[in-house]
Amino acid sequence: MSQLDSLRRWLRHHKGRQTYDELAACPAHHKDLAVSACTLRRALDGRMPTWRTVHAFAHATGADLDEARRLWEAAHTERQNRTGPASPRPYTPRRIRTRKGLAAALRRVRTDAGSPSLRALQDSPQANGQLPKSTLCEVLRGRLLPSTTLLQAFLRACHAPDHVVSALLAARARIATGHPRQARTYSYICEAAEEADYRRQQTEEIRARCGLTQPDNDYWDEASP
Repeated sequence: MSQLDSLRRWLRHHKGRQTYDELAACPAHHKDLAVSACTLRRALDGRMPTWRTVHAFAHATGADLDEARRLWEAAHTERQNRTGPASPRPYTPRRIRTRKGLAAALRRVRTDAGSPSLRALQDSPQANGQLPKSTLCEVLRGRLLPSTTLLQAFLRACHAPDHVVSALLAARARIATGHPRQARTYSYICEAAEEADYRRQQTEEIRARCGLTQPDNDYWDEASP
């Protein structure tokens, strides 16, 4: 039996007789863990689920989160060993000029670091007590421009490479000084994708809060706090 089969059997056991719609609408759901019934169904019948999906599943069923993490990491590692490391995505944050673009870049840095929880980042020795979870949550959603100190602490906690640190600090300085952005011209390969992804995530959050279901693609997840 594969590690993914073990994860699915564990999820199926904790699901019990509850429907996927009931799990998706669970009132105990944290707002950052909202996922559709379709996504929860795919965790048992489709491709390898993201950690965010498994986290939401465990939260909705009252299952042990540490056990969920252990099983998911085992399945994730097994999958990576079979398929090999994914090719790095082309990504250059040098031209970010908006708060939302910076937030998208920071979410990707977090994903590349293994999607640590906000608490893990806050308590990281590299953060040196300068990464409050509540503030970081607002930064990653694009609602707040991080201070230089917080941004540096986040990048240290995520072990970001030097060229990414330099680029994102420069991006933060451009945004803070109100450097004008050129009208709707995308100056690097990922800018359009970042903005489209941010709009998609916002739409999914709104639909989830309104109790609407739709097929989604398990992005980020993220990373979830």
